[in-house]
Amino acid sequence: MRPSFARRAVALVATAIVSAGLVAGCSSSDDNSDDKNKGKNSSDKSSSTPSVLQVDLTEPLTDETFTVGDNDTVTVGVLGLEFDGELQVLHMVFTPHFTSRSRSDNISLSQMLTGDRYSSAALTPRLVDRKNLKVYYAVDDFKTGGKTETVNGHPLYVYAVFAAPEDGNRIFEVRITDAWTPFVDVESVEK
Repeated sequence: MRPSFARRAVALVATAIVSAGLVAGCSSSDDNSDDKNKGKNSSDKSSSTPSVLQVDLTEPLTDETFTVGDNDTVTVGVLGLEFDGELQVLHMVFTPHFTSRSRSDNISLSQMLTGDRYSSAALTPRLVDRKNLKVYYAVDDFKTGGKTETVNGHPLYVYAVFAAPEDGNRIFEVRITDAWTPFVDVESVEK
């Protein structure tokens, strides 16, 4: 089900607001330390800080490792799916394990998704409602919290924005790319 123009406009504005909040809350440090909780709020922050900054990168609900290219892999973790009003946000973390790259080489989200084998046309994130036979398409491609690259073994926070669930169903199949096995039974929870 493709959202109407008005819904897409609302979703795009919401995405811009979420993105601005993420960029404002991100550290300007290029430090690649093992601190995997960089995306968390510190207790001295204002309570008006967007909740997406409180995502714990170390606690995925489910994760899976996929092969990219010949010998490289990426571990994808679903951190959660939450809705508020007319939108829902899928929170994920991508961690590269590229044997073809040194430990200090930067690896982009695009490289983690495509490697050398997949076309970008298949990279539209989707939520599948099997109960009502609906597909929810992301209002845009995957977004990051301002940081677009990481190094081997370090997670990269990624999110996608969709229309809120309809028809009473909150259980979805998450499809990242057609080449990868989908994540099943991911529940959308109210924010």
